[in-house]
Amino acid sequence: MLIRGGKYTLIERIRVAHSGTPDAWITFKGYPGEFAVIDAFDINVGSPGIGTQFPHDDGALQIEGVRHIRVENLDVRNSRGAGITVRDSSYVDIIGNHVENTCSSGISVWDTSHDALGTAYIRVLSNTVTRANTFAMLPRGHSAQKEAPHEAISIGGATDFEVAYNHVYDVNKEGIDVKEVSRRASRSPPAPHPCRDADGWAGRGRGAARRQRHGNHDAAGWQQPGEFSALLHASSV
Repeated sequence: MLIRGGKYTLIERIRVAHSGTPDAWITFKGYPGEFAVIDAFDINVGSPGIGTQFPHDDGALQIEGVRHIRVENLDVRNSRGAGITVRDSSYVDIIGNHVENTCSSGISVWDTSHDALGTAYIRVLSNTVTRANTFAMLPRGHSAQKEAPHEAISIGGATDFEVAYNHVYDVNKEGIDVKEVSRRASRSPPAPHPCRDADGWAGRGRGAARRQRHGNHDAAGWQQPGEFSALLHASSV
């Protein structure tokens, strides 16, 4: 599906309802040379803590329970939740998108059951994420907590995944966080500038505890030595 340039104002989330196949992926792509802007400002996120996950974890574009989906060259902005969310899905590409001004993550990947079985073969490549994790986009009816939820790019529970060549800037928390039961990250080739603001949380006690400073944010976590740094060093934060 090619989406022509222009501003598309949403009143509810876009939810991908069908899967592609290995030989025929479903692709949502901004028309080459044009800017397709998806504005999520008017979406009602819902009351806090309702459902199996927090409603602010869902994206303006929600990819859930499907396979063989590609999202490319879209501009997603002004979300009171996340920008683009992949949940319990496999074989998903998020490539070359711009995500801006979100309460939660700009781009997030989740495995609801936390068993590293339901979310696999995910690629998050060459995206730009800015102004993520901002209380300026706090959902109506929600109260500001100590900090906004998650990180600019959050990978929570993916298996056989790749995160590379993304540009993350002007965000309020960690730039890129790989955490929970995420495993088997693909290696990326070297980049001229190493990632300076990335976090690695290897779930269930693997790795060595350490502290890292990320700009103005100080975070502690379980870092898997080598694996996540190799994955993230080609991204610019």
